[in-house]
Amino acid sequence: MQVASTKRIAVVGPLVDKANVNLCVANANPCMGMMSQLNNESIHVWTLMDVQNDCAELREVLSEDELQIASRFCFPHLVSSYIGIHGWMRRLLGLYLDIDPQSLKFVVNEFGKPALAGPHGNLQFNLSHSASVAVLALCKDAAIGIDI
Repeated sequence: MQVASTKRIAVVGPLVDKANVNLCVANANPCMGMMSQLNNESIHVWTLMDVQNDCAELREVLSEDELQIASRFCFPHLVSSYIGIHGWMRRLLGLYLDIDPQSLKFVVNEFGKPALAGPHGNLQFNLSHSASVAVLALCKDAAIGIDI
């Protein structure tokens, strides 16, 4: 397995040694239909900083389960961080798939790693976060991992 890294981000997966890795910044105004820009030989890596700022708006796209998880955190900044990161992830996945982010359904494997359920399963993703930084890696039809 190959690893590509830039500064403090590592991307792991079978595509890494031959893929075109695109680093994107979340405030770069992503648009609908971004899946067309993602081919079988590319990986998109999105970076987000200071997610707490959009917390109220992003709360609206979360599932009831995600809101319950967020409510279990003891400190307000952790609640805001969870809501911001997961809302941002849903928004980006929705843009790639041209669907409402609220309609996304997830399944988890035996190790607890989430994946998109239903007909969107060929879009693979992995999310990692530390403090106020989050990264989301996306690719098609191959397992992907990312870590900060």
